[in-house]
Amino acid sequence: MIALCAAAAICAVPARTPAAEAPSQAMIDAGSELYQGRCANCHSNEPAKTIFAPTLFGLIGRKAGGVEGFPYSEKITHLDLVWAADSLGAWLQSSSLDSALLRMRHLGVEDAQDRAALIAYIASLKP
Repeated sequence: MIALCAAAAICAVPARTPAAEAPSQAMIDAGSELYQGRCANCHSNEPAKTIFAPTLFGLIGRKAGGVEGFPYSEKITHLDLVWAADSLGAWLQSSSLDSALLRMRHLGVEDAQDRAALIAYIASLKP
């Protein structure tokens, strides 16, 4: 599995061996609150709705740069990456403020529990 790092380079992410437990509703709710505070100004949580950035609905399992018609940076469109919990976690942990290679800028989510909650919420956004 690969993940995006702070400067949009590719780095290895260790594969998880046991299947992760399904997140609790409380964790998904906490992730929803984090999404509202940190992501909702740019990312929709509805299918096929773009604000300033592509929708997060259906992100897990989607190819990076895979929302039809969105003007991704060249770096993202050429990645061979399908979003999964591990790659999203690595992306959220990093900061992209200093990367001229990406259009998206974010401060990163330092707290591991906050990242896990946000990933649980984003993973729940599916058909």
